[in-house]
Amino acid sequence: DLQRVSIGVPIQAVIKIKPNSGYFREDIKIHGDRVGLLDVNNRVREEYECSHIFDGSIPLSKLFDDTAPPYIRAIVEGVNVAIFSIGTTGSGKSYTLEGDGGDPGLVNYFVSALFETLDQKQR
Repeated sequence: DLQRVSIGVPIQAVIKIKPNSGYFREDIKIHGDRVGLLDVNNRVREEYECSHIFDGSIPLSKLFDDTAPPYIRAIVEGVNVAIFSIGTTGSGKSYTLEGDGGDPGLVNYFVSALFETLDQKQR
C-alpha cells in the first residue's frame, strides 16, 4: 500500500556538525534535538528543531544506518525520496553526499542499500 508507506516516512531534518578547526568562533548551541544560532553576544537568535544531530566525527556509515532504513523501504515501494545537503562553503556538503577516495558518501550508501534490498526481494 503505497499511500501507507509514504505517510509513514516523515521528512527528517538531520544535522551533522562540522568540527571547529579553531579558526572560527563557536556560533551554535545544541540543546537535545534543537540547534540554536548565536549572535555576537552569545544569545540564541534563532533555534531549529531537528530529527537527529550528529557530531562531525561520526562516520557517514553510522549517520546512514541511524537515519536511512525507512527511506530505503519507501524507495523500494515506489515513494520518491530526496536527500540534499545545505551549508556554507567548506562545510562538507559534497563530502557528506559524495564522500572521498576511501570513505563513501550518503549517495553511495543509499545506492548500495537499495540494490541489496532489491536483491533480497528477488530471492
